[in-house]
Amino acid sequence: MDVSASNRDLAKFTAAAFGGSARVTRHRDRHEMSHIDLLLAEDSPDDGLTSVATIGLSDRAVTGTVRPPLGCEVVGCAPSDVLTFANAVAAIAFYVINDRWECRPGAVFPGCVGAYVQGTTVPHLLLVPPFLWATDFPSRTYTDKTVAWLLAVPITERERLFVEQRQDSAELEKTFEAVQIDLFDLHRPSVL
Repeated sequence: MDVSASNRDLAKFTAAAFGGSARVTRHRDRHEMSHIDLLLAEDSPDDGLTSVATIGLSDRAVTGTVRPPLGCEVVGCAPSDVLTFANAVAAIAFYVINDRWECRPGAVFPGCVGAYVQGTTVPHLLLVPPFLWATDFPSRTYTDKTVAWLLAVPITERERLFVEQRQDSAELEKTFEAVQIDLFDLHRPSVL
């Protein structure tokens, strides 16, 4: 496979941060034009959950003046019986790679969960700084890129509209923290 040294190191770092047994799988978009590698770690951060991370999305630089260029990797987590959640994370990568969507804190990726998880009440994904695992996923610098991580949090349609109207996710994130939502419940009610 065509995997750079920096992406191999990212995979090792992410696997160690997730814990458990990890494996990497390659996902292709529906047109077979682009691909993204996903690292999956079962029973992470707890039993019955599977953590997922993009590996190589950071090869696509985001706008800015950071040198080496800044790129993002996306991490997420869902119950292990909902492995299609990995496809939702891959969908974010394909929006960034193919359609040049911006990968940044507060960005919403509509329909990514809804396309893969039947009957979900949280069809969209909101990107926020990661906080679920023992490591806080500090940025990493390589000769070819600087890497930051973002956590994909499933959100409802009402929550998506709330973020869209305010053009900021900070208030919604505070509400999530105050209510202590179950981030892993893909059928949870809206907090709004």
